[in-house]
Amino acid sequence: MGGRIKKYCFILFLFFFTGRLCSQMPADSVDIATYNLLMKGNWDDMMLLARKSIHSGTDFHYLRLRMGIYYYNKANYRRASHHLVKAYKMYSAYDLNNEYLYYACLWGGRETDSYFYANRFSPELKNKIGFKKRYFDYLFSDFTYT
Repeated sequence: MGGRIKKYCFILFLFFFTGRLCSQMPADSVDIATYNLLMKGNWDDMMLLARKSIHSGTDFHYLRLRMGIYYYNKANYRRASHHLVKAYKMYSAYDLNNEYLYYACLWGGRETDSYFYANRFSPELKNKIGFKKRYFDYLFSDFTYT
């Protein structure tokens, strides 16, 4: 008797989650809704909607950026850098994302990653954050493999 109940619960559980994952949320409506919640200051509601969106398969640059800024403001730099790296991989030329990514990695204990990303930033952003090349970068800057 107990085995059948477990089996039916498992099947019900399986149908529930496969049904949820199949219905993808439209990106434009998620973008508008998360932006409006952000402008109203409802960060927690924005995060709930963002998590639902990613769970459904809808993922885009600004959504990850907003999630990264949320965790950055909560001083959870590890989670912030996770989302900001994903946003960076989607669109690497956006200076707002890059600045948050640099500081989240730096303050989250990922100094090597912050240097790695900052080395690819625009010259304006490098000046703003005070990025300096390391000594060995000058030695091997013209070195190429043949």
